[in-house]
Amino acid sequence: MQREMHGSIEGGAKSLFKPFAPLGTANARLKVAGALTWLSQPTYSDLECMRRVRNAFAHGHLPQSFDHPSIAKEVDAMRPIEEPPIVALSATHTRRPDLGRRHLFITRAALVSAHAMCECSTAPSAIRRGLPPSAALAHGLAEAPEWYGEYLHKAVRILAAQCLVELSPVTPDNG
Repeated sequence: MQREMHGSIEGGAKSLFKPFAPLGTANARLKVAGALTWLSQPTYSDLECMRRVRNAFAHGHLPQSFDHPSIAKEVDAMRPIEEPPIVALSATHTRRPDLGRRHLFITRAALVSAHAMCECSTAPSAIRRGLPPSAALAHGLAEAPEWYGEYLHKAVRILAAQCLVELSPVTPDNG
């Protein structure tokens, strides 16, 4: 966000991100990014679920368990974006990893965070060019050589699968 701001405001753009400043909390930055359409609605909704889970654990509103109904509800409300990496993982493992709710949350949070970073880093540029915020993600590889797009997608699938392997008790030896 800071790189999209004019630096000549009083105190500089960084002053907006200090504690008690307008963008001093993750919640405030999330709401602004959503309002500016830098985040897609599904990503915004998933980030809101992540924020509520984080706050429940950080502020001790609920028992510290992913199985508590309020926490489980938030995890279940997130998109099942772990499916493509799990499919990639199934090529090297004999059975599907059984992710508990905690590992499911960690996996979804990592993937949602990656989506959010991509969306927030490309949306401002697309908007300046008069394009929809998601245009760079939808057509970003159209100008790149075909091999690059294939390489990038394969690399992302492999990295996501490696994350799942680390989180799952299933290994090729015991699967």
